[in-house]
Amino acid sequence: MIKRFIAEILNGFLAILSVGLGCIVFLSCDNVYIGAVLFSVALLTVCIMKFSLFTGKIGYIVENFNKEHFLLCLACLIGNVIGALILGTIAKLGIPDLEAKAMALFAPKLAQTPIQTIIRAFLCGVIIHIAVHMYNHKDSLAGIILGIPTFILSGYEHSIADMVYLVLASSFTLESALFILFVIIGNSLGGIITPLIEKAVKKLHAKEHQAEL
Repeated sequence: MIKRFIAEILNGFLAILSVGLGCIVFLSCDNVYIGAVLFSVALLTVCIMKFSLFTGKIGYIVENFNKEHFLLCLACLIGNVIGALILGTIAKLGIPDLEAKAMALFAPKLAQTPIQTIIRAFLCGVIIHIAVHMYNHKDSLAGIILGIPTFILSGYEHSIADMVYLVLASSFTLESALFILFVIIGNSLGGIITPLIEKAVKKLHAKEHQAEL
């Protein structure tokens, strides 16, 4: 289990490289619509390369409700955090203009109330899980290509992307840490709600079928 935990941290680190590149291209685009579409490269890379992204992994805890999957989600999140710190720092050094752009993007997020942040993160979590699930079980890229621009243009919050913006903006404060925590909570709740409802519906159908026999 220790080897799997470490491997998941490394896989989580690789995932944030993809997400970080998405954040950078979004900040670099003058046109927000083009930036939102190009951000799709992040989740496309994560899914195709089988990297570990917390927001895409947490929803599967419903069908794998056990200590092992929980620990793997934790390892994934640790890898994502480490990756955000490293990539954000390197990108800021290499492209100094990113810091001011990241500050302009990140600062208004801190003005949100916790409930506003959680709701925005919840809606993002729903979209991300559906997009990842469509790729994993339907071999469809539609959820990713349409879902990513949808959550960005709607103003929803993605915890891992927000970590990158936090580092780029050099916003290392308790307020920023609490903001990220609320986003993680919202993303997690959003990620599990769809599979939870699907599981409940399947149980109801199974009971109806048994009653008919």
